[in-house]
Amino acid sequence: MPTASSQSARIGNVASKTYDVGYGKPPKATRFKPGKSGNPKGRPKESLSLKTILQRELKQMIEIRDGDGTRRITKREALVKTLMVKAIKGDLSTVKALIVIAGEDTEPENNTVDEQALSPADQAQLRHLLGDTALDMSIGPQSRKRKD
Repeated sequence: MPTASSQSARIGNVASKTYDVGYGKPPKATRFKPGKSGNPKGRPKESLSLKTILQRELKQMIEIRDGDGTRRITKREALVKTLMVKAIKGDLSTVKALIVIAGEDTEPENNTVDEQALSPADQAQLRHLLGDTALDMSIGPQSRKRKD
């Protein structure tokens, strides 16, 4: 029966040296060589989404003629200027496109009224603080009902 040290020497094809092969100890012949990676080509790059490509393209600078000289603006600004010129000339589809673009870009305003009705406890406290006229103010959906 061969011993463990003779087996390890035979596996590594090194008869004169004894070397233990096992977990965390690969044979010397199959180890990575110094300066060489185990993954020489590296991880493949991910494909870019259409949104990422479009954003990158819109950030690039271009030169435009403005009056007597030229100036550099982003492609996004140039696109908006072109759309604006067409809209001013009366192109209705461009006007619609500008309205959609402007609506997507703006943040919603926080001027909305909370549509919850006041609880009876809140109504009593409001009546105590402001008098009976406080509940006649337009607060909540129940106050919008017409009194006949």
